[in-house]
Amino acid sequence: MRLAGRAEVLLGDAERLPFHDAGFDAAWCNDSFHHYPDPERAAFQAWRVLAPGGALVIGDAWQPAPARAVMNAWLPRSREGDVRIYSEAELRDILGAWFAEMSWRRVGMTACVAVARKGR
Repeated sequence: MRLAGRAEVLLGDAERLPFHDAGFDAAWCNDSFHHYPDPERAAFQAWRVLAPGGALVIGDAWQPAPARAVMNAWLPRSREGDVRIYSEAELRDILGAWFAEMSWRRVGMTACVAVARKGR
């Protein structure tokens, strides 16, 4: 393995990250934010482990308002572990509680990318 002896793999919960404060320059959350029961806590945990100026990149599911409303009504009945599909405004509110800057863009018809940067 190319990283043998140079990387440590840990199993952790996004809402209780097992890392020290300010230990990372970047964090990546791909296709999982809509699974978190407490997204505000997950956002805080990402902020906590990022160094000043660090970035959290979230790639996740997205739907326009009418479809999102239908999906969010159905998700509690799903057995897939999905919790909520977030609008741009909802993601901005969640991430804005901790992060100094945030950008958001739609990717295709059913996805989005949000980049939140921790203040210096």
